[in-house]
Amino acid sequence: MRRRTPAGLRALSARSGFTLVEVLIVVVILGILAATVLPQFTVSNTEAKESVLRQNLQTMRSQVQLFRFQHNDQLPGASSTTTMDEQLSTKTDVSGEKGTTATHIYGPYLVNGIPANPFVDGAAAKDVAIVTGTTALATDASTGWSYNSDTGELRANLPTSMTTAGGTPYNEF
Repeated sequence: MRRRTPAGLRALSARSGFTLVEVLIVVVILGILAATVLPQFTVSNTEAKESVLRQNLQTMRSQVQLFRFQHNDQLPGASSTTTMDEQLSTKTDVSGEKGTTATHIYGPYLVNGIPANPFVDGAAAKDVAIVTGTTALATDASTGWSYNSDTGELRANLPTSMTTAGGTPYNEF
């Protein structure tokens, strides 16, 4: 025996999905939300990289000055057969030479080596372009950092066109 249902209930039970208009409205709302939220993530990512850059520079600069203090005013990379990275990441003697004997009592200053520049991709992010004398520090982003072994000046190796939201070039930190 068949049960009878009122006409209104029959119409409601026949409709079991969303209409095209309803789906389009939801898609448009999601698109608007995405357009307003995604740019905020991009800004946050840049601010995080800037913060890491400042922290890495502060750490490296303080360790270069500590090396200078402990090595009779000699800067890392100045007059040694040992590279700057080796001088800052291994034990050294008073002349700045790396080694493991009892006279190698200084360091390591940077336990994990030179930190990466967050704005430079790949292995070059940890490399240091070393200049001497009055040569200008590098600004070509071919390495992570630019360092003058005569003056101790250390900066991010980035083009001057790369600036903070306030307009300061990252390589001037």
